[in-house]
Amino acid sequence: MRMYLVQHAEAVSEEISQNRPLTEQGKQQAKKMAAFLKAAQVEVYTLLSSPKFRATETAKIFSILLREGGLMQQRQNLKPNDPVVDILNEMEFEEEDIMVVGHLPFLQKLAGLALTGKEESTAVSFKPAGVVCLERTSPGLWQLQFALSPELLKFK
Repeated sequence: MRMYLVQHAEAVSEEISQNRPLTEQGKQQAKKMAAFLKAAQVEVYTLLSSPKFRATETAKIFSILLREGGLMQQRQNLKPNDPVVDILNEMEFEEEDIMVVGHLPFLQKLAGLALTGKEESTAVSFKPAGVVCLERTSPGLWQLQFALSPELLKFK
């Protein structure tokens, strides 16, 4: 089972809009990353998203290309400073690949806990619209498969 962790794409500042929608560049970042993953034959059955607008906008872009007939759910427990242990425990029972779209520091802590057993770990770093893929190799054991940032896709 693979868990794809996605940081929301670039959003406008809170001074411009309290909802913090994605910028045009952010929308393009998310579309490019989702298209790249689709070309790599990544499919997710369930896509979980933070309820914050910038995350749900990002999740919808990824959902269009990667979630064929599966579920997209907003989760209240995926906000930036929410505890991560419950989500990681939930992933232990998932059989299908899943995508979690959210924020820092939540995603950083989730990856750290999965990979090292410590939320404070900086085992991987995230970029807006970036994707970190973790694979559960056996119960309680996760390995980093890859980490992508939109900057890596500019080589074309």
